[in-house]
Amino acid sequence: IKTLKYALVIAAVLVIAFAVFALWPTQSDAGSREIGALGFITPVSVAVEEPYLTQTPGLGLVIPCDNASVDAMGAGIVTEVVRRPDEESGSYILIDHQNGFKSLYSNLEDLYQSVGDEVKSGQIIGRTRLYGSELLFEIHHDDEQQNPLDYISFA
Repeated sequence: IKTLKYALVIAAVLVIAFAVFALWPTQSDAGSREIGALGFITPVSVAVEEPYLTQTPGLGLVIPCDNASVDAMGAGIVTEVVRRPDEESGSYILIDHQNGFKSLYSNLEDLYQSVGDEVKSGQIIGRTRLYGSELLFEIHHDDEQQNPLDYISFA
């Protein structure tokens, strides 16, 4: 009986350890994605069939993706992190890529970065909500909003 109890405890610990490891944020496999202009990558590694542009409130890309890891499109420094878990638009992260470009990732459930953090291209910065979620993704150049599809590709 004691041996069986120990075996069950060890099995439970292994299951928990595996679950934590599987969910722990790491570097995404950016190498398997299309690289757009200036070497920027798509902010999600899940298959995206129909990202679409929205004009509200500005030019942003809406990417349907439930419970998806969200990655930095390029290396940079996190300049803004706003946690709004109860609002429809969710939380967001703003990254300054130090070359006139900034990227905004909104409608996030989980945020893995803080202001001042340096991020690498493809580094996981957050996660979208579990159900019915869409990532709102914006690119700004010299403080002017750009069409993200001019810089990233979902080919």
